[in-house]
Amino acid sequence: MIYMHNYSINTNERSTVLFFLAVVSMIISNYLPNLPFLQYEWVSTPKAFAIYGILYYLFNRWLWIPLSKIKILSTPYLNGDWESKIDSSFNFEKESIVSNLEIRQTWTKISFDLTTPFSNSESCDASIDIQPDGRFKISYNYNNTPKSKAPKRMTAHSGTTHLTVSKNKDSFTGFYYTSRDRGNYGDILFQRKEKPKVRTFSPAQILKR
Repeated sequence: MIYMHNYSINTNERSTVLFFLAVVSMIISNYLPNLPFLQYEWVSTPKAFAIYGILYYLFNRWLWIPLSKIKILSTPYLNGDWESKIDSSFNFEKESIVSNLEIRQTWTKISFDLTTPFSNSESCDASIDIQPDGRFKISYNYNNTPKSKAPKRMTAHSGTTHLTVSKNKDSFTGFYYTSRDRGNYGDILFQRKEKPKVRTFSPAQILKR
């Protein structure tokens, strides 16, 4: 199970959206007082609060995504799998370390899970810094756990990653550094994995099959 944690963002977007949801909840409770799902006994709170809770849950999980994609919201949509290459000062291999980053995100929570041939890293907090030109930077702290096949001198540790998005928002470049007791650092490139193309058939091809 993926653990998702809160993340901060340097905009007033969240307070604006929460105010909007509160207003919509009051309007719905006043003009639609006989909604079936508000008639059950377990809805013991005032209707406006119950409606607000439902709207917030839906928005936080799903409704924010299309609004982010059409840029009504400034919160970037990062969900997905990203390929990464790491050039590390802890260079037990002479070439870049190829790894996979899995990002899972809601409007208020996020997780960065990085898997390399030798270890797994899980984020524990994060922040997104929106730039004036619309691009953004990401910073997150992580805890790293070596795999059984990792070199003996590789131990569990914590670290920090800083990333800057590219213009097309399909890749990140940045760097990381570990806790003081290890003193390692490196450069990172993340590129979003392409979604598999859906194969389509013409009517003639379908008849032949």
